[in-house]
Amino acid sequence: MKKTRLYAAASLLLLAALFFTLPRAALAALPLPQKSQEADRQAQRGADYLAKRDWKRAADAYQKAVRADPKNFEADYGLGVAYMNLKQTMDALAAFSNVIELKPNPRVRDAFVGTALIHFGLNHYKEAVDSFELALQLGPIPSVADYALGKSYMQTGRDSQALAPLQRASSDPQFAADALLSVGIIRMKQNEPRQAVAPLEGAVRLAPRNAPALMLLGNAYLSADRNEEALTALTASASIDPNQFFTQYGLGYAHMGLNQNEESVAAFMAALRLQPQSPDALVGLGSAYARLNRFREATETLGQAMRLRPDMPEALLAMCVVYYSQGNYTSLLSTAQQAARLAPKNPGAHTMLAAAYAVTGRMQEGTLEVREAARLDPENYWPHQVLGFILVREDKPQEALAEALTAARNRPNAPDALNLLGYVRNQLNQNQEALTVSQQALAARHQPEDEGWTYYNIATAYVGLKRQDDALEAYRHSLAAYQRVGRTLDPDELYLMGTSYLRLNQDEQAVAAFRQSIKIRPNFTQSHYNLGVAYVAAGNRRAATEEYNALRRLDPSRAAKLLAVINGR
Repeated sequence: MKKTRLYAAASLLLLAALFFTLPRAALAALPLPQKSQEADRQAQRGADYLAKRDWKRAADAYQKAVRADPKNFEADYGLGVAYMNLKQTMDALAAFSNVIELKPNPRVRDAFVGTALIHFGLNHYKEAVDSFELALQLGPIPSVADYALGKSYMQTGRDSQALAPLQRASSDPQFAADALLSVGIIRMKQNEPRQAVAPLEGAVRLAPRNAPALMLLGNAYLSADRNEEALTALTASASIDPNQFFTQYGLGYAHMGLNQNEESVAAFMAALRLQPQSPDALVGLGSAYARLNRFREATETLGQAMRLRPDMPEALLAMCVVYYSQGNYTSLLSTAQQAARLAPKNPGAHTMLAAAYAVTGRMQEGTLEVREAARLDPENYWPHQVLGFILVREDKPQEALAEALTAARNRPNAPDALNLLGYVRNQLNQNQEALTVSQQALAARHQPEDEGWTYYNIATAYVGLKRQDDALEAYRHSLAAYQRVGRTLDPDELYLMGTSYLRLNQDEQAVAAFRQSIKIRPNFTQSHYNLGVAYVAAGNRRAATEEYNALRRLDPSRAAKLLAVINGR
């Protein structure tokens, strides 16, 4: 509010300057009522005093001019300007009202602007908006008025209407920094973080030590999956004002997005020291604990968040991650369903539910949920990631490629997006392209499970490129990475491990991995097929035949291929 008052005070001088923008020759040419020589003389004196910022003498002179000629709109307008600068707001409003009553005249628009600026300075935002809008009907208004109109719209809950005047005001250096910051705030409130980035970057360029602007910019970067830039902006904000809750909160997620999970815990704990009862910070801390496989602490922290805010879908989604990590897929599914019911417009809830369905093999239901998520947020990589993987498992690699490309385009440095793209490229026998994108995934910040998938993709690419020794070494690296994962492996990871063991002629370990994968997802046709192959390699024809019979019900085409392997063809 203090800043608003300062801008309102500065506007008085600018409004005074408007008095001199209409050429005197033009005024003389207007068909005005006959004025007495005394009115002319006093009005000229008033104008001279305005130019010298001698507001008291200017008001005295204009009062005399108005008494001499009550229809002299220039005198009334000058009197209003003088009264504004003397803080005699009611007298100024009366003078501007007289100008408006004498319309048509070339000062009506300026009088509406003056009236609006007075109301703005008095925090009468609705009245300010009304007068500014009347002024705009008569033509463009100066930048001070655009700025004040935008801020008045914000104060009256009309953020969408505030955007245009604030963007116009941002062209004036006097108002640019705060106008751009205000535009960024509105975009963030409207859940348009990507559109908030540009104005907030402009605000920070103009005021590089503005901690709130840096904080908002960092959080906008976060929402746009630009984690490294987010970390830079939020760190700069914290160096100026370390006691800002949303700075520490944003730092928690920036570190998490970069797999810096210990630093993420520290940032969320700093946020909680500032707001100990914040459910949002508790959800962030619980999520960071889950990434560190500290599941007991994660569960306790998320439970605390849900006690504070029982209808919080974010807490439920974080619990889904805990359940997934523990291999508790029944609780994962029921909790994801609860989150989607609670927040039907939340794309994250629909994507989590889709992933929960997919883990246990309910691909059709997963597809419906993830397509709804993509509809709600087309620029989010995660729905495309999940849909791409479902399509791969449904043996639709060409459709999966389109989704994988979209996921990688929306989040180009995400190792899971790059891994999906590499996996699909291999499915399409595009082995050199798969190798290239997998090497990019390896260079990105990643977790052991990401590394396991990456090396699996590299090994598969090498097989297609006839580089057998390199492929075997990559399979070993893949298995070593998966063995470092601190959570329960999901059926797809077990499948990749089983295939790696099979390629390395470790048939017993391959059988164990495929069996566990099928236990979680009984209709996992690829795993049934590879388990049959592993049984053949281990000399267990009867068990291989059982897998063939299971496949006959699930996937007759794949069953026929397994029968050929069993029969040595």
